[in-house]
Amino acid sequence: MDAAVDIQSELELMPIAALLEQLTQLFDDELERQELVLAVCRAQGEAARAHDAPALEARTQSLAALMDDALAAERRRIGLLRGIVEHIGLPVELQTLTDLIRAVPDPWHRRMKEFQERIRATLTQTRAVVRENATYMRRSLKTFNQTIEGFTGEPVASAGSYTAEGDAPVRKTGTPAVIDARG
Repeated sequence: MDAAVDIQSELELMPIAALLEQLTQLFDDELERQELVLAVCRAQGEAARAHDAPALEARTQSLAALMDDALAAERRRIGLLRGIVEHIGLPVELQTLTDLIRAVPDPWHRRMKEFQERIRATLTQTRAVVRENATYMRRSLKTFNQTIEGFTGEPVASAGSYTAEGDAPVRKTGTPAVIDARG
């Protein structure tokens, strides 16, 4: 009778097995995408430090495309997850990846656990690279603005700044501080 129960269990798991396989494939795809995001962020920082504006723009466009792909993939994953969570019967308060991993059998348990560990590490590295790039770019912008102010004698208005009344700032024209009347 145990063999009959095992066969029945396998038959009941077949639909969920297919769903779990699809989900782990989507997780694998997402990990690959996020590892690519990390590589592009690193390349973006290298382009900024090399003052290579075309490469920086290309990396930024690549990141935008990767983020669009990630959002579309997330919608697919959410739909699939709903079916899996419903089939497994996870209560709302336990609908996390960690709890899903606990609820599924091998080989999906192992694959999802590996995904979780690798995606955490990748996202942590990406956050660090993005923070480092942002710090570098803010410093570069500050230096650039100070240089322009030195040439013009006027503070550089940042993009999107407005007066207290909500009007766009008015640029004054004046003699540059560094250049005399002869040029």
